[in-house]
Amino acid sequence: MAEMGPATFLAIGAALFALFAPASQASPLPNHAIGIWSLGACGEDAPAVLVNSHAAIMIENHGGKSAVAVGEAEFVGDSIVLTLNGEKEEVILPPLEALRSCRDMPGEFPLLFAEAVSVFGRLDELEAACSRERGSTARCVAMAFDTVDITGDGKFSRAEISRVVRAAGFFIGQSMVADGRQSAFVPLEELVLVHVAALAIGPLVAANLINSFDFDGDGFVSLAELMQDRVPEEGLEGMIASAVSGMPPEVLSKFLKSATGIFDELR
Repeated sequence: MAEMGPATFLAIGAALFALFAPASQASPLPNHAIGIWSLGACGEDAPAVLVNSHAAIMIENHGGKSAVAVGEAEFVGDSIVLTLNGEKEEVILPPLEALRSCRDMPGEFPLLFAEAVSVFGRLDELEAACSRERGSTARCVAMAFDTVDITGDGKFSRAEISRVVRAAGFFIGQSMVADGRQSAFVPLEELVLVHVAALAIGPLVAANLINSFDFDGDGFVSLAELMQDRVPEEGLEGMIASAVSGMPPEVLSKFLKSATGIFDELR
């Protein structure tokens, strides 16, 4: 497995939102439209969608089998309009008043891909912190680090690194499978294979990172260790902001795949 550089790893936590950045100036969803919506009763087989201000994860169920799509979301009138990856299928949901607001996504999805759901829920915060218009480099670095450092101890553990690999594995793995199938919806059983691969690869990535950058030998990696010998003249914030905000989504995807070797294993 290729060695994982520090800027690459922080980009995973800081810039997942870039994978869902709308290609056009689409209208973001208002706050009252953000959340989980079902076209039927919550928890049943009806289609359901998890949306933030500009992206969506949608689940459909056919014959007892679930399929998952990911794409952009915008608000038109009183309806959520989705442009799903893969075949770029457009889905216009009924008006909000005809949908059910739910607490969780249906079926096994929230259990299998809890890390992806959690990171998806922070994409709006990451975008606000890292966007050139609304954010600042200091906020971007802090939010990126906090996305990975869930214990708040200022260091990355093997479990925390593995967690962000699993989250990234779902989003980029789903996109790869959807593109390969030329279909927006990917059967859940195929994504389970991606999940199993990420479960196995995550600890390897964590061990690689820690073995490469744990200079004090405490079994963890701090931000200072990640940046050892690598801080440019303009400072750490400038480097992270440049690495994250300067990459188009398709370039970032390829960068993550080649730098970590994770997704070569998922092909």
